[in-house]
Amino acid sequence: MIFKSKAEFMQATKDYTIQWGRNILFIKNDKVRVRAVCKIEDCPWVVIVHDYANELLTSNLGSTIQVGVILMPESSPLFDRFYVCLDACKRGFKAGCRPLIGLDVAFLKTLHGWFLELLHKDLGDYKENKWCFILDMQKGLIPAVQEVFSRVHHRFCVWHLWHNFSKQWSSCELKDLVWECAWSRTTNEFNRNMIRVKLINKKAWEYLDKWPKDAWTKAHFSEVPKVDNICNNACESCNAKIKKERSKRILTLVEEVRRTIMKSMIGNRKKLQNYQRILPSVQQNRLEVMTILSSH
Repeated sequence: MIFKSKAEFMQATKDYTIQWGRNILFIKNDKVRVRAVCKIEDCPWVVIVHDYANELLTSNLGSTIQVGVILMPESSPLFDRFYVCLDACKRGFKAGCRPLIGLDVAFLKTLHGWFLELLHKDLGDYKENKWCFILDMQKGLIPAVQEVFSRVHHRFCVWHLWHNFSKQWSSCELKDLVWECAWSRTTNEFNRNMIRVKLINKKAWEYLDKWPKDAWTKAHFSEVPKVDNICNNACESCNAKIKKERSKRILTLVEEVRRTIMKSMIGNRKKLQNYQRILPSVQQNRLEVMTILSSH
């Protein structure tokens, strides 16, 4: 349900409490956001979350569902975190997806280890399956990944690298050269572009040169994971799809995420029903363009 204004939502909430005999409190209100909580000490909020988790396990055998709570000394446990790995998604990823996993620190906060340990159990042997992680530039995430997935391949999201670079150097030429360096497909091409950066601004060159080359430029990518992605677009796209739901109650949020995943899987299946080529459509189109260009 979508409300036109804060006042309309508050009135609807009050009407609901009168109708069903609930006792709630509005907290942390501002001009556009309202949060309402139950005043009852033994409110079944966490119980409801656990019920939802059990229902997911019952209807999706083989899935991994974990609910994390904070124990309270004089009241019911407080909801803290929720991990869901649906069996269909897990099996589908292992069977047919490219071995690239995007992590967004916005949803992990300080819970890196808890999430990554569970992910490790679901994914299995990351060395055998040749997983590769693509990360933003947040501190703490890379060490956490390496602690759980020792010596696993990882990359930086170049958009985040470019964004941080742009805070210090506003030159359009320099900012464009960051992408030229990242897109370079050979070491000679990469070195030429880095020299161009150095000639314009040595400090900018030093900033780029300090990052591991195999983590942000195609010229130095490992050949083990056969993927050439340099941006964490999958996470950004997912964030955009659930932007409205992120402000809703936890059960509404996770259910909307589940439905979004199911719609995406069904949509992709329909697109590929009559597709006959070996390469995915995006790569096939890219190959055709490069073939045309190489013929001239």
